Amino acid sequence: MSVEENKALVRRVVEEIWNQGKVELVDALLAPDYVNHTPAPSFGPDREGYKQFLLSTHRSFPDVHFTVEYMVAEDDVVVFRLTFTGTNTGDNVNFPATGKSAKFPAFEMLRIRDGKVVEEWGVSDFLGMWVQLGLFPAPHRQTATV
Repeated sequence: MSVEENKALVRRVVEEIWNQGKVELVDALLAPDYVNHTPAPSFGPDREGYKQFLLSTHRSFPDVHFTVEYMVAEDDVVVFRLTFTGTNTGDNVNFPATGKSAKFPAFEMLRIRDGKVVEEWGVSDFLGMWVQLGLFPAPHRQTATV
């Protein structure tokens, strides 16, 4: 696949799987041997863990939306920065519903093989989300005195 085809695949994953919640597309767009090297807490690194995390996210944040801010690709790898927005109106595996909204950044790197995502690495600002939801105290900032 070309670099542009790989980027189009990643856009489908973000838009159709994550923003539209189409769990039935996971098996079509992720390889059978897919591995997430940085899975979310409480979820496995394979396609089934991916599906469970997707469903949990949509239960917790029914209005979840990911916006791709920037994307680059080379050979079989696509790297992108995105912004998560959503309102936590449903219980999560790790915390109860708060009714509050959150917005935070994430970075993802996906490796593509034969038109499917085969590997994933990511970094998300879950601490920032927990602070916004009131589940974790905001970091205390001290000012320097001279």
